[in-house]
Parts: sequence; structure tokens; C-alpha cells
Amino acid sequence: MTTEIPPAVPEEDWETVTDESPTQVELEPGESFLGIKAGERTAEMSDGKEVPVFLFRAYGAQGGDEGVEDGELCSMIGSFKLLGLKDVPDGKLCRITRMRDVPMTGGGRQPMKDYKVQSRNVPG
Repeated sequence: MTTEIPPAVPEEDWETVTDESPTQVELEPGESFLGIKAGERTAEMSDGKEVPVFLFRAYGAQGGDEGVEDGELCSMIGSFKLLGLKDVPDGKLCRITRMRDVPMTGGGRQPMKDYKVQSRNVPG
């Protein structure tokens, strides 16, 4: 039995139905991440609470433990300080910098991660 191989289909003819799983970005105080906003999803936490998850395509190679590559799909869980990303349109370049940890008062609560979020048009 012989199977004929069809001619190559140009890359631009494909429509993505499901993206690959994103690399979750975790920043330490003083670290920044650059990415082009690529959407938003909702994730359910172990306590049943739903939180936004912001998606990005890394802009340039990123350092850190993950070693994120240019164009790699990445995600960040929407903490209180990151909720401003809801107002940033997809396709905008974002710089997210973890500034510090803010101590929270009362009953052994975890410190709040303080972020600075900036956006602009992609250069070029």
C-alpha cells in the first residue's frame, strides 16, 4: 500500500484552536518580565475561588529560573496588584516588575506581592 504525501500547507493557513500550556512566571523582588499580552483565562484555586490568569508572549529572552525564550507563552496569576492588566488590550507590550513584599497585619497572613505594571505599544 502506498500513501501519497500531500503538498506542504503554508504556515499562515493554520488557525490555532488550542495553545500550548504556558510557563508560569514567578518574580522575585526587583525582577521584571516583558511580554505581549495574549489574553486572559480564569483558574479555579484549591479553595474553589476563581482568579484571573493573564497570558503573554515573552518579549525577548528572559532570565530567571525558567529561562523563558522569546515568543514563549507565559502566564501570571492575577493578584490584587496585577488586576490592572484587565484594562490593557491584548497585543500591548507589558513590563511587570515585582517591587517588594508588603507585610500584612493580623494572624500570620502572607505578605502581599507589590508589583508595578506598565504597558505600551510594541516597538517597530
